[in-house]
Amino acid sequence: MRLSVEPVSESVFAEPTESPESAAAREPAHAAEATAGQPKATGDGVAEAGVAEAGVAAPAGVAASADARSAERASVEDRLSAAMSDPAAARRGRARPPSPAPYANGRGVTGRGVVALIAVTTLVGGLADLAVSGHRSFLFAIAFMVTSGVGALVVRRRDLPTAVIAPALIYCVLILIMSLIDRSGLSGSFSTRESYYVGNAFVTGAPSMWIGTTAAALIGYLRIKRTS
Repeated sequence: MRLSVEPVSESVFAEPTESPESAAAREPAHAAEATAGQPKATGDGVAEAGVAEAGVAAPAGVAASADARSAERASVEDRLSAAMSDPAAARRGRARPPSPAPYANGRGVTGRGVVALIAVTTLVGGLADLAVSGHRSFLFAIAFMVTSGVGALVVRRRDLPTAVIAPALIYCVLILIMSLIDRSGLSGSFSTRESYYVGNAFVTGAPSMWIGTTAAALIGYLRIKRTS
């Protein structure tokens, strides 16, 4: 029996050729794979960079805070050692709190309170004169002078002008009020009695009015000079 061997064609060992349609369909897939393999420049990358920078800067901040604590601890230890070595010097070195300024703007009686003090006390003194002697006398004058000086002494500093100006005006108002109450030894019409009483009060009571007003002004001046 004879075996026959046929020659093998070269086309059997040749690589299979690809059609143009298959190559065109495979190109988008290769492009997608290449894009997926590259790192994305998005916010994640920025965040990762920030984290990396923070990781680098964090040890420096920790070291600075540690140095500050060490310096503070050393300062406290120095002060303690100085106080233990010389307690008297440590007591002398302590800062004393500042003492409040006398008659500060917010301390004292208000201007309205001073006006009420002078008016009420002087009126009570005038009524006491009427009850004792039947007419306005020395109790009215003494009450006015004393309360004028006391008012300028206890009023708060920003109301000092009120305590200096008010006494003379209060005196005039009180004289008008007393003229309606004090009727002893007066006759004639209402206008005649009022005119006579007011004129006589300002003549005979002028010293007390000027003394009270001057006392208030002098005390106010001394207070301003002391605090300035």
